[in-house]
Amino acid sequence: MRKDLNSITKLFGKGENLPIIVLILFFLSELSTTIAYDTRMSFYNFSLVVKGLFIAYVAFDLLKNIKAHKNIVLFLIGISGVFFIGQLSFNNFTLGPNFLENCIYFGRYIFVFFVMLFLVNNKHSFSPKFYYVYEKIVILNSIIVIATIVFDLPIFKTYYNRFGSSGAFMTPSMITYFNAFALTYFLHKYINKRKNLIELILVSIVCFLTGTKALIFFFLLTLFHFTLLKRLYAKKSFYMFFFGLIVLLILLKDKITEFIFVNFKPLLVVYEERGLISSLTSLRDVNFRNNFFPVISEKWNFYNFLFGGTDFEIYRVEFEIFDVFLFFGIIGMLLYLFFYFKNIMNFNKMKRFGKVQMGILMLTALISGNFLNNAPIVLYLLVILSVLREDAFKRVEL
Repeated sequence: MRKDLNSITKLFGKGENLPIIVLILFFLSELSTTIAYDTRMSFYNFSLVVKGLFIAYVAFDLLKNIKAHKNIVLFLIGISGVFFIGQLSFNNFTLGPNFLENCIYFGRYIFVFFVMLFLVNNKHSFSPKFYYVYEKIVILNSIIVIATIVFDLPIFKTYYNRFGSSGAFMTPSMITYFNAFALTYFLHKYINKRKNLIELILVSIVCFLTGTKALIFFFLLTLFHFTLLKRLYAKKSFYMFFFGLIVLLILLKDKITEFIFVNFKPLLVVYEERGLISSLTSLRDVNFRNNFFPVISEKWNFYNFLFGGTDFEIYRVEFEIFDVFLFFGIIGMLLYLFFYFKNIMNFNKMKRFGKVQMGILMLTALISGNFLNNAPIVLYLLVILSVLREDAFKRVEL
């Protein structure tokens, strides 16, 4: 067994090469999954296979060095216990019909810690070559997004019934966070090194081509942050640009109205039928009313309040904090969030720019959901955090 593992290590390389290969494989697995799903192949979830093999690889390495990572081992044991107790309690002390699907969601929640462990164990993870490859992946996906809009390619559309492209990713939440990370990354490089202006402009344009409200929300708050950071409000050119933009919007009012009506008609229908909140949250407020309160009032017992327990295939709310509560309960939620914000999203170890940007990200996740259990975007999150954190994860005690 050890000989086989050594052969695999030699094949993939050591040091900085293995993280780069993983970065490429993760992106290609998302791209192939999207293509396979759209072309109706009998099997399409290559992303799940790649990430499952990745977890197995990291778990084996974790077992070999269990004493060096006792904190994460204890956390994983604890949160796994919470999950199983919650599932048993929710299903009358049986595993339930959708136990396997819920295990996949559980794997998505803890996937970030496996990626963190992998990067910590590879001391040269964040090499210049690693960031170079990440930048090229962002550019490639941006090109796919633009090509989808220009040539009307159904395979890479965010939605089948309205405007937007998600590029290589299957769901709106994936492209939302992927581009939010990319925007933060290139803005950080431009502010600190005056580099990658073209990439920053490219990603900014793509933010509006994805068609997701959450990403536009993140972009506008980031723009506001940049305005305050660089004191643009103190410059005459800022007001001239702002005035010119208003004039342009007035002149193109009819064209813009027509574009919105044609490309965002489903949202307008929701607005007319259910109101502004339902339209802005993509019916998540309806999910909240129909799923959250009925679950805790009709299906939960005492143990569920402590350890959670739900069927995510049916009762997911898609408001982040409520989903975590449903999945893990009070004890599990506190344990998970404590470990997450201590080892992953640690604001105390971030530079000031990073604190604000990740604050905006958390606000975006709070109102749009699908962040903490979004395994495909985890590696890209850690790439960005490595730039924003002062220690670049070199002293994380996992």
